[in-house]
Amino acid sequence: MITKFFDEYFFHPASLEYSCFGCGYNCSYCFAKRTSKSLHGDIKQAVNFLQHKGKSQAYKIYKKGYPICLSNRTDPFSPPNIKSTEIFCNVLANENDNQIFFQTKGGDLPRIERILDSLRNENKGIIYITITSLNSLSKFEPNAPNLENRLNLIEIAKGKGWGVAIGINPMSEQIAGLREYEELIDICEQRGADFFLAAGLYFGKFKEKLTEEEKSKFTSFPNRREAQKLSDSILNILQKNHKNICGTSDDYIPLLNFYQKHFRKHTPLYSSFLNFCDKNLKSGERIYMDDWEYSMLERCGDIADFDINSTEFIFQEDWNKWKIDSEAKNLRTLRELVLYLWKKNTFQFSATTNNFTENRNGELFYKP
Repeated sequence: MITKFFDEYFFHPASLEYSCFGCGYNCSYCFAKRTSKSLHGDIKQAVNFLQHKGKSQAYKIYKKGYPICLSNRTDPFSPPNIKSTEIFCNVLANENDNQIFFQTKGGDLPRIERILDSLRNENKGIIYITITSLNSLSKFEPNAPNLENRLNLIEIAKGKGWGVAIGINPMSEQIAGLREYEELIDICEQRGADFFLAAGLYFGKFKEKLTEEEKSKFTSFPNRREAQKLSDSILNILQKNHKNICGTSDDYIPLLNFYQKHFRKHTPLYSSFLNFCDKNLKSGERIYMDDWEYSMLERCGDIADFDINSTEFIFQEDWNKWKIDSEAKNLRTLRELVLYLWKKNTFQFSATTNNFTENRNGELFYKP
């Protein structure tokens, strides 16, 4: 299925997702296989979507040329998916110039090369490759490609003009130590990786869905806050020698700038606002709502005013704060959401917080 993709609003550049089939890599820490009701894709439906006129909001977003994620829930290059991914990309290249955001752990490299070659230059975006360790991949990702396969994919992707991000996700001392992470980053950089994103290992309420074999691989099961604290303790040391790595609770503006560099159009990203301020404002200068609205929506184009039920964008933890607000429940467009965030001053929960000061009247001022 091809659907609207706003699960990571203001953080992910893609507006659509092709969900593909079940992955088959069977990673022990995988959320998708426990949280998604169905991990399947209908390639006939996808081809029909790409080739024929539709009335859905997803189709309108597609025809306007916004990026497509393959896939946030399954691996597009895993054995159950690679054939449908091959068909999908061949059809897309003949129909439209949407850029692609691949999320993968690698796979059949000659076939992946053919898929990349089938796409137009205009379809090129970013390939996000998950590599969680140098020495423990087979333990935690028993059916996934080995390390060398993924390192080779970095070189292939870079050689064909794609941006390459490495997901150290999850990052945990249960999987690798500091020295191993240092070496992992060095090796990936040597192969051509551009950027690294780290996130903590946690299971929360999904711990109960682990099999006994999966549970035996872990010594503890931290909650989200504990997991983030543990991964940040590693990340903070890594960042002393590597400026191209960030975490999900960190200053992730450099990562978003990397996304912006590779995508002509994208959903709103916080980095757009901060970059606007850097370019147009002096220290201590007041920021107005028009600055916020313009900078966040400038590269969104028509999608800014599509009726796409923008309450879907709101992270669950944020929604718990906002659900009593009747205005939040009725948000429909990206523009309405952006203006709502300004009105409630909630955008300051983002990574840009340290770049502003606020006076008693609630007026914001730029602090580079």
